[in-house]
Amino acid sequence: MASRDRPVLRYQHAVPLDLGLHLSLALDDHAMAALEPLAAAVQGLAIQAGRAAARRAPARG
Repeated sequence: MASRDRPVLRYQHAVPLDLGLHLSLALDDHAMAALEPLAAAVQGLAIQAGRAAARRAPARG
């Protein structure tokens, strides 16, 4: 059971799944391998968004 301060994903029949550990344990190796390209793409987009935000931010100092 998830503690109150941890995010919980509610999926089908309101079964709580802790994000991360329980979700990753529920996926087999084939499913994880299939998700790796998607995870890499999302990470790349996050890096690009961070760089763009840094360019738009006023200089500190």
